[in-house]
Amino acid sequence: MSSNLVYKNPYLNCSQLVVSAMLNREGIPIVHLWKQAGLLYQETEKGVILTPYYQNLRTDIKVHNEISLFERNYLESEYLSYLEDFKNALIKDGVTVGVTCDIYELPYCIYYQKTHEIHMIEIIKFQEGAVEICDHYYHYQGWIAIEQLERAIFSVFENTVSSTCKLIYMNPEEQLSKDKIKEVDVKKVVEDYIKVMEGNPLYRFVRYEGALIGLEAIPKIKEGVLKWVEDNGERAFQIFDVYYKHLKEVGNSRYHMYRLLNYYNWDEAELFLESYQCWTVLANMICRMHVTGKTTGMKERIGYRFDRVYEQESKNLMLLQQKVLEVF
Repeated sequence: MSSNLVYKNPYLNCSQLVVSAMLNREGIPIVHLWKQAGLLYQETEKGVILTPYYQNLRTDIKVHNEISLFERNYLESEYLSYLEDFKNALIKDGVTVGVTCDIYELPYCIYYQKTHEIHMIEIIKFQEGAVEICDHYYHYQGWIAIEQLERAIFSVFENTVSSTCKLIYMNPEEQLSKDKIKEVDVKKVVEDYIKVMEGNPLYRFVRYEGALIGLEAIPKIKEGVLKWVEDNGERAFQIFDVYYKHLKEVGNSRYHMYRLLNYYNWDEAELFLESYQCWTVLANMICRMHVTGKTTGMKERIGYRFDRVYEQESKNLMLLQQKVLEVF
């Protein structure tokens, strides 16, 4: 087995961990990478869409960091091509790859044969009949049978809301070094943040027709959560877990913005640390309902927390609008 390659960071999701692990091995500082703190919310028949990310990762780090990342989404009809392409990247190009899978089919995972959920792992090596993987999110490194991995990949199409599987790896022809990484255009990052939080559908957000974007999404998210608090049924407690994970992600996006602005010595960085704390407290309250199965007295507390989030996000937007007008 390879030396310990598991990358740990509680503020990153599974796909961010995969990319961070790849770059960390090359000595690239990840503080420059995560710079999106928007907000979009939409309720659909398949569930809720709630995300802070308005630009796909490949485009984001190419534009802002000049890092080339291969990223492609494969449909179910391209399943065999997906398997062939990730094997070719491992064997011919000698790179590690990030692949989408369903945690339901991962034997080492605590949710094995219990919960269907989209996940991403990094494949380190391939040999006949088996692959060595790093699951940075669940802190696992080891070998699993290739047939098991293929089941986990195909299960994404069969048992989750996703219609695609993603393949990610670093461009094998690019020689990365810390000195080659482009400094982030913080002004552009902040301007994009302002536009999104004002309600403008930038970049990938344009595809979500009818979605609420920016500040106006917060009252609707509040309404959606409180509806399930009042419902208090078995389905409600499953939905709480969904909201918890999404809101935690929103909070973490604010933490990343705090780190980026702090790195570039912006006084406004502290605003996003406060925002991170507001979202995280709210997410944890919802998680508590999911775990305990109790909602008594929670409606007023959660309503207050949503109001606190809205207040903080409004303050962030106002002060950054002023900053851009005064300085730039």
